[in-house]
Amino acid sequence: MVFERTHKVGVDEVNKELRMTNRALITTFQNSASFYSDSLNYGILDIPKTFLTWFVVDWKVEVLKRPMYGDEITIKNWNRDANNSFSHMDFEVYVKDKLCVKATSKWVLFNLKTKSYESISNELLKLYGGNGNKSVFEEKELPHMRTLEQYSKKKKIVIRKSDLDFNNHVNNVKYFDYLMDYSDGYEYDKLRITYRKEIKADDDVYLHYSKTDNKDLFAIIDKDNNVKTIIEADINWAYGLNNVWYNYYRKVIICLFMMLTLKIEMVMMYH
Repeated sequence: MVFERTHKVGVDEVNKELRMTNRALITTFQNSASFYSDSLNYGILDIPKTFLTWFVVDWKVEVLKRPMYGDEITIKNWNRDANNSFSHMDFEVYVKDKLCVKATSKWVLFNLKTKSYESISNELLKLYGGNGNKSVFEEKELPHMRTLEQYSKKKKIVIRKSDLDFNNHVNNVKYFDYLMDYSDGYEYDKLRITYRKEIKADDDVYLHYSKTDNKDLFAIIDKDNNVKTIIEADINWAYGLNNVWYNYYRKVIICLFMMLTLKIEMVMMYH
């Protein structure tokens, strides 16, 4: 089964270039996954009856072209390659039938009553179904991510009450706020995220950062050296190329303007 909905990109979802942010994209995916569960009577409103909720543990996101402010986007998501331990959910975002963003994620089932992870029953596997195991990426299983032995930078993260969700953990979209607040603030076009352990309100955590092989590598680690999250990011080559050409033409136009101004001044001097 493919779950599909539309959404108009609002002013709170774009950056200064009016392009949809990574935080907004992950929020959109998270909401679509939640609405999908709602439609199957296993959503947030059903927790008092089921005591079950889904935790995302992995993301891979690739932005082909960022949706703009005011765009009406179509989000499609479906389950695939599920078993009793975890399930994958893939996403596609379209603007006017053109694929703009694709993502895959990995989810585990958690019982809020027993405070423990729970095996996914055959009933749930059948209920959520799949889409012929169609995968948006060639690799169906995301590779394991590891931290570096040492990072070049380290900054303390201040956890706010507003960062917490209904599970009393830092919501996974808040990690993108941390990247913007505590790093160089790029909107990465390619992202890999692994959530190892939840971040709670009283956790003492730090954002670690290094740059290798044209990739920005992050890890959120607490004071006792427990790894909470690992993030690997790079800027899409085409996006970087567009910026290069923009800066090049900008410099050419400035030079031509200066030459023209100088020529006018010289003509005026001789007249």
